[in-house]
Formats: sequence, structure tokens, C-alpha cells
Amino acid sequence: MSEELTSEDRALLAALAALEPEAGAPPSSAPPAALPPAAHPAQEPGHQPAPPGDGAEAETLTRLYHEVLGLMPFALAPAAPSPEVKRRLMARLAAPAPATAEAGEPAATPAPATVAARRGFAPASRSRSASVPGRSGAPRWLSALAAALILALLGTCGWLLQDLRERRDAIVRLAAQRDAALRHAGEVEAHLGRLTTQVSSMRDSFSVMTSPAVEVCNLRAATPEHADARGMLFVAADHQHWAMSLRGLRPPAGGKVYQLWFVADQGPVSAGTFAALPGAPVELGSDRMPAGTKAVRITLESSPGAPAPSGPDVLRNADTLHTL
Repeated sequence: MSEELTSEDRALLAALAALEPEAGAPPSSAPPAALPPAAHPAQEPGHQPAPPGDGAEAETLTRLYHEVLGLMPFALAPAAPSPEVKRRLMARLAAPAPATAEAGEPAATPAPATVAARRGFAPASRSRSASVPGRSGAPRWLSALAAALILALLGTCGWLLQDLRERRDAIVRLAAQRDAALRHAGEVEAHLGRLTTQVSSMRDSFSVMTSPAVEVCNLRAATPEHADARGMLFVAADHQHWAMSLRGLRPPAGGKVYQLWFVADQGPVSAGTFAALPGAPVELGSDRMPAGTKAVRITLESSPGAPAPSGPDVLRNADTLHTL
């Protein structure tokens, strides 16, 4: 085997000699990794210049220097880091953003690739997604808010429609109640008018019946068919005001009516027609009586307003009636 050194061996020996400390110099506390990787062995103190060679030898020397420098950490004994160093290292790894520089220490700026890897996405994908239209739009809460507003608007519209229908139904019911109330008021008014007329007639009849020198004439049934019918005629002293009270008249059948006649010198004079209700008395009266009246008749006529008596007599005066 040949013991002659090659150019690479000489370069390696020169690099190792450059890394050895000078005699008498204190050992350096800095780890070998702290040396700048681009430093050339010729720049170190105490370095012996390599034998002159060509450019290939210098390039080989530089390459070997880097290789030896990279293998040196594997030749060192493992050493546990101090708690403070471990704490700061773990804090930087767990921080989502670059940590703030502590007092007396320079702030470490992590590489963009490291920050992107910690956050779980690459800058290229982030920039690509940001450049796509529509994918970097509004957050999801805006869409949720818009959907909630739309649902609220639809619910409000439905509630308003339901309320409108209910109000329309209420208006229809109130209108029907109003019409019924108006009809009832009309009926009550008509009934009140009839009662007023009856009260006025009764007042007049009472004044006639209680007037001084009043003449009273009894009326009796003219036929056995109306045997229960009876009445009384009251004539005031002025021979004009009169009142008549009838009892026991049955309602006429077949559309017939009762008609009152005063018999005077010129013949029977009609005093009007009237009807009868079952079990109800009939009260008649007026402030006019034909002159020379000497008899009273009540007939049953087939048509109202007959000019002369044509039906059978129902009641007539039983007492002699003085000429009035």
C-alpha cells in the first residue's frame, strides 16, 4: 500500500489543523456550530496557509471544510439544554406569531415557511384562495344573519296576513251586529211609537170617562155567535169627544175587519175599522162625533172602508142613546 498523501488528504489535514486551537489559548466556549459556515480556513487566527495549489485544490478544500464542520456535532457528547433555554424554545414553537424579543436578546424572526407550517397552510395556497373571487367573501355569520332576517321577514308577513284576515272577519261580524242592532232599534222605536199612541189614547179616554156630565151607553152582542162580546161608550159633555172600550171580541177570520158606525139623521157614518186580538181589549176614541148621533153599530165587513154597513151586526147600543 502506498503511503503517499493525495491532494485531498493534504487538504483535509490542513482543515483539521486550522480548527485546532493555538497552544496556550483558552478553549472557546462557543460551539462549533456558531462558526459562520461561509468562513474560509485561511481567515482563522493561527491558520497555516495551505500549500499552493490550483483552483481545484481550493474548491476541494472548501468542500471538505463544510463536510467536517457538519459532522462535528455528531462527535460531541449529548448535553441536556437548560430549563430556561427549553422553556424559550417551546414558547417560540407554540406561539402563533413571532415572539417578542426579551430584554437584552435580539428578536428571532421565524422564516415565512416555518410560520406558514405552524398555522397549517402554505402561503401559496393562501394567496391562491385569496385571489379566487367569491371564496374570500363575507364571513359565514353574515350569511346566517341574512337568512335569519329573511326568515323573520317571512314570519312577520305571515303574521300580518293572519292579523288582516282576523280583522276583516271581525269587521264583518261587527257589521252584522250593527245591522241587527239597527233593525232592533227600529223595531223598538216602532213599538215605542205604538205605546206612545196607546198611552195618548188612554189618556184621552180617561179624561173623557172622568169628565163631568159624561154619558155612558152599554153595547151588547147582536148575534149569539158573538155572545161574549160587550162594550161601553163614553161621550163627553161637548158631544164631540168620545171613548169606547170593547171586550170579548174574537179576531175576525177570512181577512174580515170590524167597522164602527154612528147612526145619525143622515144615516150610518163610518168611524173607522179596527182589528181584535185574542183575549185583548180594544180601546177606541176620537174628538169628533157626527151631529145628531142616536145609535151605535159595530159590523163585520169583508172589505175595509165600506161606504155603508153590508155585514152582520156584532155589537149595538143596548141603552137608549140620547141624540147627541
